[in-house]
Amino acid sequence: FIPSLVMVAEEKMNEESYDTALEVMNEIEKINPKHPSMWALRAAIAHLAGRYQEEGSHRMKALEPWSLNPE
Repeated sequence: FIPSLVMVAEEKMNEESYDTALEVMNEIEKINPKHPSMWALRAAIAHLAGRYQEEGSHRMKALEPWSLNPE
């Protein structure tokens, strides 16, 4: 259930367990590789790691289905 997985990934990010959060996001990607929240979370982790080009790429993927997504 994707919403539950997103919640787990967010909790792991709050704990600063980024590797675990990325593992959960990999599970989300297997179910729906275009899920906007998953890509937004990946962008946030890339930003925190200072990987700004990767952040931009993930952000663009997050906004593909809805360019003005308020989330």
